[in-house]
Amino acid sequence: SWLVLALSGFVLLIACANLANLQLARCSARLRDFAVRAALGASRSRLMRQLLAENVVLGLAGGGAGVLLAVWLNDLLSRKAGVDGLGFPLSWPVLIFALVVSVLAGLLAGVIPAWIAARADLNTALKSQSRGSTGDRSRHRVRQALIVAEIAFALILLSGAGFFIRGLQRFAHRDPGWRTGGLITGVLTLPNTLPTDRYANEDTLRKFYDQLLERLQALPGVEHASLSSALPIFNYNSSRNFVVEGRADPPPGQEPLADYIVATPDYFATLGLPLVEGRAFTAADRADSTRVAIINESFARAYWPHESALGKRIGGTDPKDRGWMQVVGVVRDAGFVASFGSPDTPMQLYRPLPQEPWGYLSIALRSTNPEALRQPMRQAVAALDPDLPIAHLRTVHEAVDQGQHNFQTANLLLSGFALLGLLLAALGLYGVISTLVVQRTSEFGIRFALGAQANDVFRLVLGSSAWLAAIGCLIGVAGSAGLMAILSRVLPGLPGADPWLVVATVGILLAVAFLACWLPARRASRIDPLVALRTE
Repeated sequence: SWLVLALSGFVLLIACANLANLQLARCSARLRDFAVRAALGASRSRLMRQLLAENVVLGLAGGGAGVLLAVWLNDLLSRKAGVDGLGFPLSWPVLIFALVVSVLAGLLAGVIPAWIAARADLNTALKSQSRGSTGDRSRHRVRQALIVAEIAFALILLSGAGFFIRGLQRFAHRDPGWRTGGLITGVLTLPNTLPTDRYANEDTLRKFYDQLLERLQALPGVEHASLSSALPIFNYNSSRNFVVEGRADPPPGQEPLADYIVATPDYFATLGLPLVEGRAFTAADRADSTRVAIINESFARAYWPHESALGKRIGGTDPKDRGWMQVVGVVRDAGFVASFGSPDTPMQLYRPLPQEPWGYLSIALRSTNPEALRQPMRQAVAALDPDLPIAHLRTVHEAVDQGQHNFQTANLLLSGFALLGLLLAALGLYGVISTLVVQRTSEFGIRFALGAQANDVFRLVLGSSAWLAAIGCLIGVAGSAGLMAILSRVLPGLPGADPWLVVATVGILLAVAFLACWLPARRASRIDPLVALRTE
C-alpha cells in the first residue's frame, strides 16, 4: 500500500509541475495585465491571492473529477481483490482527504507562478508588448526546471513500476529448488490441548498418521503422499537454535538458527526436492530408533564446507539434554514460492515425524491431476475422524496465486500509474512547448525574414526541448537507482534491478518526449513570416 501511495504521489507531482508550467506560461502573457492592476493600486499580495484562487479552483475541479473516477475504480478494485465483503468505500475521511489534497495541489501548482508574477517589474512589463513575450530569464529558468522535474519524476515512476512488474515476472519463473506443479495440499489441526483429548498421546498421533498416510497413498492417481509440519510455500512456521558437536558452544542468545521441519519418509519425493547426499527418511526411523536429521545444502556448506556432513551430530542448546541428532542426508535448498521476504535463516533442518509427532500438519499429495483429489482427501480424513476438517485445501499454484493476489493487484495499479505519469509528462511537455511557440511567433517571423530556414527553426525548438529531456533523464536515473535500492531492501525476495530495464525506460521516455516536442517544433517551422510579423 505504501508503494502505491508513493507512486501515486509521483503522479500528483507530475500533474502539479504540468499545471505550474502552464500557469507560468499564461502569467508571462498576462504580465502587462498584472502591471496595469498594480499601477492602479493592487498590492502584490492581492495579485498572488488572485492567482492562487484560480489554481485552487482548478485543483478542486480536478479533485471532483478524480472522485467520480474513484467511484468507478472502487467497484473494479473490489471485484479484483477477490475477497467477499472486501471493498474500498469512499467514506467521509477519504473524501475529506481528497478535498485537502486537491486544495494543496492547487496551491503547490500556483505558488511559483503567483510569486513570480507578483514580483515582476512594473516599468518593464508596461513597456513590453502583450503578445510574443516569453518572459524574462528567471521565468525561463523556472519553466525549464519544471520541465526537467516532470521528466525526472516520470522516469522514477516508470522505473519503480517496471522494477516491480519485471521482478514479479522473474520471481514467478525462478527455480525454487523443488517441483511446484502437480501438488495439492491441506492443513490438519488435531485437538490435543487437554490430557483427555483423543490426540494428546504421542502413540495415538503416530497411529493416526500411519493410518492416514495409508489411505492417502491408496487414492487413485496419487504418486506420492506425505505429512509434515510445513511446506515451503510461504515460510516454515518453526525454527530452533542448535549447536554442532565438536565445536565450542556459542555465547547464550547467539546460537545459530535453522528452520525446523518434521516430515514423513516420502516428503522429499512428494515435493520433488532432490537428495544431494546420503539418504531420505525411511520406515526404520521410528520413535525408538537413533535420532536422525536431514539438512539442506546451505547448512552443510556453513559447517562442513570441505567435508561430508554425513555422520555429524547436531543438538539442542540445553547443555543438560542436547538430544543429539545424526545427519543422514543432505537435500537441496527449498525456496519459498509465495514470499518476497527474506527468510530468517538460510539453514533448514528436517526430522522424522515419528520421532517428534506434531498436532499441526500439512498434507501434500503429488498427482497428474491434483484438482480431482479434493473430495477423496476429505473422505480419507473423515473416514478416520468425521469431526476433523481439512483447512486450506488447494493446489500449490492456487496457494501461490492467492498469496500473490495483492501484489498482482498492485502490479495493475502501478502499471496504470506508470502509463498515467508518462501521459502527463508528454502532455505537459507538449503544452509548454506549444505555448512557447505561440508566444515566440513574432521572433520566428523575424528569424525567417532574416534568412532562417524552416529546418533552422525546427532544430532550435526541438534541440532546446531535447536538452531538457536529457537532463531530466539523468536526474531521473539517479532517483531510480535510489528507489530500486529501497525496493530491494523492502522486498528482498524480489529479483534485483535489471540494467536493461532502466535503459528501456529511458528510451521509452525519450521517444515520448521527442514526439511531444516534435509536433510544436514542426508547427513553428511552418509559420508564415508575414503573418508572424503582423502579430506585433
